Amino acid sequence: MNSNENYRLIIALIAKGSMNNLHRTDIVSAFRAKGVDVGFLVRDDYLDLIERLPGCRYLTCQFPAEAGRNGFWKHFCRHLRSLYPIAAEGRRYTQPRNRPWRKRMSETILEWLGTHKIVMRLIRRFEQRLYTPIDIPGIRSEDMDQLLLLGVGAHGSEHESALTWWARQNDVSVVHMIGNWDTFTSKGYPGAPVDTCLVWGPVMHRDAVEMHDIPESAIEEIGCLRYDRLKDTLIESREAFFARIGLNPKRPTVMYAGPLSADQYYEMLATFEELNDEGRDLQMIFRVYPHKYFMHTPYAKPLINYARSLPGVYVSLGDPDYRIGRRDEAVPRIEQFELWHSLAYSDVVVNYFSTIALEACFFDKPVISLAYRPQQDYGWIHPPKYADHPGLTHNRRLREYGAVRMVLSREELKAAISESIDKPDTASNARSKTVQLELGNLDNHVVERLTDACLRNYEQYGSHL
Repeated sequence: MNSNENYRLIIALIAKGSMNNLHRTDIVSAFRAKGVDVGFLVRDDYLDLIERLPGCRYLTCQFPAEAGRNGFWKHFCRHLRSLYPIAAEGRRYTQPRNRPWRKRMSETILEWLGTHKIVMRLIRRFEQRLYTPIDIPGIRSEDMDQLLLLGVGAHGSEHESALTWWARQNDVSVVHMIGNWDTFTSKGYPGAPVDTCLVWGPVMHRDAVEMHDIPESAIEEIGCLRYDRLKDTLIESREAFFARIGLNPKRPTVMYAGPLSADQYYEMLATFEELNDEGRDLQMIFRVYPHKYFMHTPYAKPLINYARSLPGVYVSLGDPDYRIGRRDEAVPRIEQFELWHSLAYSDVVVNYFSTIALEACFFDKPVISLAYRPQQDYGWIHPPKYADHPGLTHNRRLREYGAVRMVLSREELKAAISESIDKPDTASNARSKTVQLELGNLDNHVVERLTDACLRNYEQYGSHL
């Protein structure tokens, strides 16, 4: 370590959206101003996509394949943790209707266990033994003094569990920063102990303590890094942005942000066509969810081609790099330029249930949750049983705040779109309250609070090593 450096920080670009949140020049500059040497740990399948920042080290690693008895128990524990606190039926896996009674019974028992905090505590203690010792080829404790991880090792950030156990065994301090709005409400129990947890605002703070056993002393509210200086990134006017994507800045614009199931995309397209046939003269930004597996299904290509064939529709891909990288891994880099400009300049936002709803509140846009699914089709004996996304804690909160309008039919959806365009300020106060409670303090100083929190963590857990 050079004499003018306090310590060496490695920021992991592994979890979903980690490149968007953490691979930034302002973060590097803030740490360097404190004398911290900054480097990045990149997933090996994304190394060639990184636009390297000057003066930063870039490491890569490969997570060992999990096999044998140890691998079986790791998968089992991870699966059980992922069910917490909602049982997660339909979110983590899909089951056939006709299952042997033993399988149904075992799944019911696991889902019941997955709602109990005491079970999660015991599972994580057992996992500690599974990860002792742990070796992750490509990284060495000699190369770092602190790790900054996005997530707490729950669903969508599973590798962060292995990195945390590795760091604890190698005397490397760890800071966990929450990157996703629903991390604590639907992504499962933390996969490793948390010494410092950086949350967005008061609601997330309460969830960390009450739902996930994270000590009060380990939690710091810093605001949401992703949104703090977001509006500074809007470098194109409405006129310039719409001209670039082939839309008319004078026409009312619907932004649709779809989920991981093709049926809702087609439903939205059908609704859009009906509204225009009825004389609404709308245009639409049609955003496809960033998920590699979905983009490689047989539905995605014809869906995108059909949407592009419609007049007044622009298709925005959440993951333009969907052809690159492993399909079973989270997407580290999500397209954001079109996303933020679309949210800023659309007149109403329609989605299923996702963080897009919260982001629409940030831009003070009316939000509609399309909450109905197909209930009949030729050849179906029974209608499908869908996961209860409306009942998830974070989605329910937005409705309780009055920030989101949920619709249960096409006619309700058409009416909600029309009313939102005609009366955009109806729920503006509720959206403002939502931002304050969920996103925390957005005062252009989140990066500084992040830096200070990491320094305090190192002083407490790393400087004595």
